[in-house]
Amino acid sequence: MGAPSQWDKAQTGLTYALYHPKAKLGLKLNKLKLLSCGKGHDEWVAATYGTYHGILGKGHGFSLYEGNPICSDPAFSTKVGTTTILGVSANIGVYCDPRKTCTKAQGVKHGFTIQWRAAKSRAFKGKRTQMQLDSHGLKLSQLLKVAHHLQPVLSAS
Repeated sequence: MGAPSQWDKAQTGLTYALYHPKAKLGLKLNKLKLLSCGKGHDEWVAATYGTYHGILGKGHGFSLYEGNPICSDPAFSTKVGTTTILGVSANIGVYCDPRKTCTKAQGVKHGFTIQWRAAKSRAFKGKRTQMQLDSHGLKLSQLLKVAHHLQPVLSAS
């Protein structure tokens, strides 16, 4: 077996399941980091693919945030739909000024967000991973392809 991946290393010690994208749209992993959620909580994970620099930045790519919980608040978005990811319902939003309502058509420019809680994992004592997938410069169909091809990093064995 080869050396553990960054995702394998990130999963070590966490008490919730991590998921990594199998469909990366040809984008490379730029950064994967563990972030503090405060004493008594697991760290949460932020991974960036492509040249995505957050919702206020420019670029082309996506970021995946995972935790139990994720200890940051997403920016304001307008809900534009729902989908099913990993067997559960997920909300699709477009980032925009809270005083305005954005449309799905504005998502490529302003960025999409998809948020959900993964199903309970027996391998991780029933804990549910809070998930958020954000994009910039991507079509919704591309971001959904990433979301629908997320795979568990490894089991808790």
